[in-house]
Amino acid sequence: KLILAFTYLGVAAVVFSPWPIRNLVRFGRPYFAATTLRTAVGTPLRTGPIDWMRTWADSAPGDAFYELYLVYQHPFEIEHPGVIQPKLYDSEDEKQQLLSIITDYNRDGLTEQVSRRFHDLAIERFKRHPVRTLVRLPLLRLFHLFGAVPQYEMPMKVPWLGLPRLRPLLWSVDAVVYLLALVGMVAMRSSPRARLLPVMLLPIVLRCGLYAFAIPQITTQRYLVEAFPLLALFAAFGAVALNERMRTRTPGC
Repeated sequence: KLILAFTYLGVAAVVFSPWPIRNLVRFGRPYFAATTLRTAVGTPLRTGPIDWMRTWADSAPGDAFYELYLVYQHPFEIEHPGVIQPKLYDSEDEKQQLLSIITDYNRDGLTEQVSRRFHDLAIERFKRHPVRTLVRLPLLRLFHLFGAVPQYEMPMKVPWLGLPRLRPLLWSVDAVVYLLALVGMVAMRSSPRARLLPVMLLPIVLRCGLYAFAIPQITTQRYLVEAFPLLALFAAFGAVALNERMRTRTPGC
């Protein structure tokens, strides 16, 4: 198992290594998980705002609105109703503190000082609500990762598929795949393929960890694209296992 795991990790490292090397050369840091905000032209931004976003963002539609201000280096339009939502603060004092930070950003941009103030606010919020930051919000992000793709993400009109009229049914297919995949994972534990289970689970676990903790916004099902083939493979194992179970329970089969 160890030889297989090291072989797998070695091949993955060879495939992945050009990206952190390129980041190191171009930006001075490897950015292994690419979890920082970037401008529209790809330049990494300071990390204070993303630290702050992890304390309130659950990847609900509209959360990414705040990221766009930073990506396009525009001032926050705090004078517009609905921009500073209640989920961004826990008290009136914190709201005023947040408005002060944003005012500095609007005036000076994302300087080191502004980034530090966002980071310090994130630390304060985490200390007050560690369970919310480490458990509830990541679980909500995972819900969006495995949930149905929002309409704005996939506004396709394909009459022969019944889209958009039958679009909600597409997630039913995904749900069946997820359930069969869970059955397949359990079935593999007692099969000759059990030694492959940790290797096959690793990309899925890493994907979930990345979008549950590292990237707090714009988490939708489309980010499962790299892991979905493995989920489909697990689902195939699950379907076979269920079929074999039914055959052994049905007389004459």
